[in-house]
Amino acid sequence: MSIVFIGDDHHKYFQKKQVETLQDRVPDLKVVYWPTGGLEIFETLDELSQDEPLFLIGSRHGAIPAAHWTARNPRKVTRQVLLHPSLHLNIPGLEAPLPHFTPTMVICHDKVSQPTHEEISTLAGKLFHEYNVHLTSEPAELTSTLSLLALPS
Repeated sequence: MSIVFIGDDHHKYFQKKQVETLQDRVPDLKVVYWPTGGLEIFETLDELSQDEPLFLIGSRHGAIPAAHWTARNPRKVTRQVLLHPSLHLNIPGLEAPLPHFTPTMVICHDKVSQPTHEEISTLAGKLFHEYNVHLTSEPAELTSTLSLLALPS
C-alpha cells in the first residue's frame, strides 16, 4: 500500500511540517502538491495507484482532489484521511462527488473558524458513508493524531 500526501500550494508552509512529521513514520511517503485548480493531479493519482491501492492523506485544499478522486476510484483507495479539509470550496470542472464507502477520517483543528468543525461534519456526511470526525489542537505537526492515522511506528 502506498501512502500519498496531497497538499496544496496555498497552505504549503504549514503542510511541510505535516509532511516532516509523517515522513518520520513513513519514509517512503509520496507527496503531491495541488495548485488548487486543474485536474492533472488525477493523472498522477492514476499512475501511483497502478500497482497497489493508495492510502490518501489530503490536507486543506488537497482534500478536494483526494475526495473527488476517491469517489471515482473507491477500489483504488484503502483509506483516506482529510486534515482540516476545505471541502466547502467549489472548483471549476469538479462536480460534487458521489458518496462512497471508502473508510474516511476527518481531522479538524479546534481553533480554525473557516470552515467550522460543524460545517466540515455536515459536508462529510454528504460525501462519505463510512467516516469519523476528530478534533485536535495541533494541526501542523499532528504528533498526537498520528496514532489515529494507524501508520507504522
